[in-house]
Amino acid sequence: MVLNYLFKRRPEYKAKKLLCFSKEQMYEVVADVQNYSTFLPFCTKSTIQNQNPDEIRVNLEIGFPPICENYTSVVTMNRPNVVLAKSADGRLFEYLETVWRFSSVAEGDPMTCIVDFSIRFKFKNAVYSHVASIFFGKLVKSIENAFIDEAARRYGKPSGIIADLQD
Repeated sequence: MVLNYLFKRRPEYKAKKLLCFSKEQMYEVVADVQNYSTFLPFCTKSTIQNQNPDEIRVNLEIGFPPICENYTSVVTMNRPNVVLAKSADGRLFEYLETVWRFSSVAEGDPMTCIVDFSIRFKFKNAVYSHVASIFFGKLVKSIENAFIDEAARRYGKPSGIIADLQD
């Protein structure tokens, strides 16, 4: 019964943070799918298959040796407000949806923004689901922090979160 519960769990994560970057800066980092493999943990390769101004179809290779898998993601963008990524081929995930929403804090402070981040997924492979359920919290935090650290690297600001916000 316990194993059945673990294998069927659908990990979900939501966070809302006040950051010391503009919404445009955070949007640029998250929308830069082509370079995910240079800064995103467990992303070893990102290859653009098709691209237009509002949508990118990308093949992402994820894992760590000796386990390596790939899947196709469709990333829909509404500059500079939203980046939505969904698994498109169904090989690795039953579903995967990541949503980033960026909003300005105040007119007088353009160098801060609120970032709403959510991710939900379910692997097709029961073993992957079990491993993901064990490490889920650490995994999503490392992904979230990788984007913030990349913004700090690009824009020369100190890495960090001004505040975790609750709804």
